[in-house]
Amino acid sequence: MLASIDENMPIWDSRVLDRIGIKSSNKRGQQKLEETIELYDVIVQWYSDLKANKASYNEYITSFDSRFPDYSSISDTKKIDFILWAMGEEEEDTIPSVYIQNMEALSDAAKIASRSIEAYPGVVSAVKQIADCKDVYVAYRKAGYSKAFFEAHREEITLHKAAKQAFSELGVEKLPTVKQLNEEYAELLARKKEAYREYRKAKQEMTDFATAKYDIERFLSL
Repeated sequence: MLASIDENMPIWDSRVLDRIGIKSSNKRGQQKLEETIELYDVIVQWYSDLKANKASYNEYITSFDSRFPDYSSISDTKKIDFILWAMGEEEEDTIPSVYIQNMEALSDAAKIASRSIEAYPGVVSAVKQIADCKDVYVAYRKAGYSKAFFEAHREEITLHKAAKQAFSELGVEKLPTVKQLNEEYAELLARKKEAYREYRKAKQEMTDFATAKYDIERFLSL
């Protein structure tokens, strides 16, 4: 029945919905998503109650004719369908966009965690290089940065300086320990796993909502 509406009919705004006790959500993000889904259920229930109550049915038809006199000649069924169609227009913009934004944010979070995890071996290696070469570098400094000492320990000193420079470029003043890095690595793995779990959940919820919406519209068209 929703498809039987004249596409040129004016769409009711939130003030018109409010007249029959149905309020649109003024929230954002996930809250708006949840409230809009609840609102859709309220409208479907209103539709069923209206068809079952003759007095309310006649009152609504009279109200519609008064509000839209140019469309008073259309069938009563179309007049009742009109509110569902109007709400459907809002949901086309609201529901998918909120789901998509949420899924994109979760996907980005998982990718960021993945990149950090990929960098982990290199960071651990650099920390170990600094620790392993620390004594040699301290001795090199005490020797007044002797060229002879440098030549005798070129590899250790070069590795130490390169690792320190890498952390300096990252803005790290106090070097983490390997234990701290292992703890952070475990946390990153957990965050990545949780982000992907929430992503799959959001994707399934979007699919479930689309299926439920289709089933409701199909039922109302019988």
